[in-house]
Parts: sequence; structure tokens; C-alpha cells
Amino acid sequence: MPREWSRAIEFATCTRAGCRASVLAMALAAPITAWSGNFSLGVLGAVSGDLPDPVSKEYANFGPGPSLQIPLRYSLSEMISIRQTTRLDLALGHDRVSWLEQVDGEEYRFYDDEHRAFLVAAAFTIGPEVFIPVKGVFSPYLGIEGGVAWVGTYHALGGEYENTQILLDPDSNELGNPRNIDPYTTQGAFLTDFHLGGRVQLNEKLALFVEAGYSMAFLVARSLKKAPAELDARREAYGWNAMRGGFGVSYTF
Repeated sequence: MPREWSRAIEFATCTRAGCRASVLAMALAAPITAWSGNFSLGVLGAVSGDLPDPVSKEYANFGPGPSLQIPLRYSLSEMISIRQTTRLDLALGHDRVSWLEQVDGEEYRFYDDEHRAFLVAAAFTIGPEVFIPVKGVFSPYLGIEGGVAWVGTYHALGGEYENTQILLDPDSNELGNPRNIDPYTTQGAFLTDFHLGGRVQLNEKLALFVEAGYSMAFLVARSLKKAPAELDARREAYGWNAMRGGFGVSYTF
């Protein structure tokens, strides 16, 4: 018997369990091996707004502001992608600052939450994204990401907010300069993001998409930079709970 025939018979007489395992493995691998992974880069412009937080809802709130998202996707299959998003959020609102003062020989902590605050949040997140197969050019998707954020919280103190004038250390601030950066905080925080949206494929490379998302980060209390050290001044803890919605475009490489 020719050697080639012998090998063919040996392969054909494999055990049922072995054959079934091989067929199952091939079936599972087919969608991925048949799909040539590719990268796509997008730009999303959105408007975000801070939702009330249980810890700080009485004193911290940031109104609608611009949000920029730059998603980079790597497709594992037609349905599954790994998404990495670089994001930037800006928002105006209010937070709470507090400090210590001596009153009749006793030390008390005073606070103010009527001043203006400006939030700058830059984040880097990554996570899975799933596209739901439907007929037509519109493809709905959803995903979850986690990562780290750098958050700066800046303030407008003194002036009309007279009780915060005490926080402006003359040795660290240019009190006569309207461009002076008043006492502020910067810190890192963990950020979680959920998003859902839809993509419209214009051609093989270019697509438009609409997306809504929700980001969460908790910012613990931080000492105010440029405030007098003896006042133990700090910005109180608050939650950044940003709901956003926007439109974007992506290009597949």
C-alpha cells in the first residue's frame, strides 16, 4: 500500500472524541483566523456634564463642557475589538475648599463652596468593545474601559468671594495680576468608562459614529497649592461623574 494511502487511512480512523475536538477547535478559530485584524483611529467631539455624587452633591457640581475622545481600536474579529481611548474633559462649576482659623483661642475649620472652579481631566483608558451584528450599514456597539486620569481643579478665589481672600498667600500669588493662578490641586485617580454607540460605514476605510458614555472617577481631598501652609487649606473630596454625548469619525488603516 502506498505510504500516502496509509497516512490517509490513519487520519480517517481517528477517535470520535479526537475528531470532534479538532472540528470544534477549527470552528471556534475560524472567525478569528479568517478576520485580518486592523487598526482604526477616531476623533470624537462631545459635550459632557457632571451628575450629582452621593458624597459631594451638596457642594460640587460641574456644568456642561467640551470633551475630546481619541479612540484607537484593534479588531480581533468582526464583532470584538480592543479599544484604547485618550480623552480630555473641561468643565466649569463649583467645589468646596476649607481652611483652619483661630476664633477666641479655638481652632475651627471654615469652608466656601460659592467660588468658581475649573476642572481639567486627561485620561488614558483601555478595554473590550463589542459590535452587535445587524443588517445594513449601521453597526451598534458597546464597551467598558478602565485606566488612569490626571485631574487639575483650579479656582477663582478672593475678589467677590471675600471670605476666600485668606487663601491667597502673597508670597506665592501675584495678587495684582488678573492672570494669577489661584490655589489649586492636581492629582491622579482611577477612571472607569462605559459607552455605547453606533457606526455608519461610509466606505472601506472611513466611518462616522455617534456615541454616549459615562465616566466615573473619585477625587480624594487634596491640599491647596499656593495657599498659606498654616491654614491647612484643602479642596474637599468630590466625584467626577461625567455623562457625555457626541459625534465622530474614524479611519481604518
